[in-house]
Amino acid sequence: MSLFFHDELRTPSWTRALSLYDELNLKVPRPRSILRPDHGITGAFDAWAALAVEALAYNDEGDWDEALEVLRSMAAATQDGPFGQAHEVTEMTQSAFKTTRGFTRFAADNGGSFGEVILRGVFAYNPPFLAPVEETKAFKGLERAIQDGGQGARGGLFATLEGLRTPWGMASLEIGGGEEESGGVQIKDLKSYT
Repeated sequence: MSLFFHDELRTPSWTRALSLYDELNLKVPRPRSILRPDHGITGAFDAWAALAVEALAYNDEGDWDEALEVLRSMAAATQDGPFGQAHEVTEMTQSAFKTTRGFTRFAADNGGSFGEVILRGVFAYNPPFLAPVEETKAFKGLERAIQDGGQGARGGLFATLEGLRTPWGMASLEIGGGEEESGGVQIKDLKSYT
């Protein structure tokens, strides 16, 4: 799946929803729907780009170096203002741009998926939908919300996430700090609400 993404969907600054080699694109005449910037060969729904990064990190060959490289390559899309419904790529070498062509919305909440990739993927923070009420030790609750203890290298990344509002208090998480060279996630600070 990773190879398919890199060979047929990824562009230097974004992703396509459909491969240029998709059966619909090879039809003559080509259906107009294939050119939709959110679901076609000319771009992708903004959330799909973020979810592709997360999938790269978690697939069988999970490689954080690769996932972070793809995430960084999409950073220019943030210069277009708030995320919209889609970003378009018309040529392989062209940067992705926010479009309003067709019925594409200028602003949409799906860009929040990039925030989720940072929280869930990079910082391994994935709390339960409802925090357990019986959890009396805030630090223990936060530890459980960090998937698999946040172990594993994160592409040589060193980062701190401060002011994260959790069910157990305000927290700071750190990657690549401390004694360990694993690049795992550590709880740097937790200020309980109680």
